[in-house]
Amino acid sequence: MKKNKLEILLMEKDIEIKNLKIQIKHLENDFYITRQENEEATEKYFDIYSNLENLVIQKTKELTKSQELYKILVEQANDGIIFSKTGKIDFYNKKFLELTGFKDEEIININFLELFDSTNREKNITLHKRRLEGIEIPKIYETNLIKKNGRKIPVELNNICVLYNNEDVVLTFIHDLTLRKLEEKRRIEIKKRESALATAVTASHEINQPLMILKGNVDMLSFNVKETEKTKKYFFRIDESIKRIQDILQKFKDADRVDFKAYSENTEMAVLNNTDEN
Repeated sequence: MKKNKLEILLMEKDIEIKNLKIQIKHLENDFYITRQENEEATEKYFDIYSNLENLVIQKTKELTKSQELYKILVEQANDGIIFSKTGKIDFYNKKFLELTGFKDEEIININFLELFDSTNREKNITLHKRRLEGIEIPKIYETNLIKKNGRKIPVELNNICVLYNNEDVVLTFIHDLTLRKLEEKRRIEIKKRESALATAVTASHEINQPLMILKGNVDMLSFNVKETEKTKKYFFRIDESIKRIQDILQKFKDADRVDFKAYSENTEMAVLNNTDEN
C-alpha cells in the first residue's frame, strides 16, 4: 500500500522527533494541534507538523461529512430504523417513535418483539432468533405493529444482520403500509365496481334478446287462445313480468355507479344506480 508523506517522513532514520512536542486535542468533534519547539527544531520537524495538521483537518472533514450523511440517511428517513438483539432496542431513529407513539424515555422498557399482534408475535420471535443464528430466512415480510395507543398498523419489515458494538444484532427497517393498503383497497373497490357494471351491461344484452322472442311468442299465443277471464288474467301477469324484466335490463344498461350491500353473511349484492336520476 502506498504510504503518505507523513508516514515517509516519520520513517526517515535521520529524524529525531524528541525535540518537537506535538499535542492533538479533541473538543466536541473538532480537532486542533498545538506545538512547542526548542531551538534545535529543524525545518523537517515543521514539515512533519504541517502534514500531521493537514491529516487531522482531513479526518475532521470526513467525520463532519459522515455525521451529515447519518442525519440524512437515519434521522430524516421515512422508515423506522432500529438495532435489536434479544428484543431490547439498542438504537432507534425518530421515525420509529412516530410509528409507535412512544417517547424516548419509554424505549428502554420496550421489547420490540412484543410490539406485534398475538397472531404474528411468535412467528416474528422465531424469525428473529433464526436470523441471529445465521439461518437463511426471508429478509422482508409484512406484519401488524401495535402502537402505544393499541391501534394496529400494517408494516413491512426489512431485516439485516450487522455488527454493532462488537455484537451481532438485527438492523430492521420498518415501513408503514397504511397508505399502500388503503390504495390497494381503493383499487380493488374500483375494479369490483367496474366488473359489476360490465356484467350488468352484458346481462342486459344477453337476456334482452331471448326475452323479446318470449314476448313475441306470448303475444301470438294470446291471439290463438280463446279469451276468458282466466286466460286474460294469466296473459296480463306474463306481460307485467316481461315489462318488469325489461325495466331491470334497462337499469343495468344505463347504470354508471354501483354500490354494494350485504345480501347474506358472506355475500354482497350489487346495487346499480344512474347518477342522472339523482
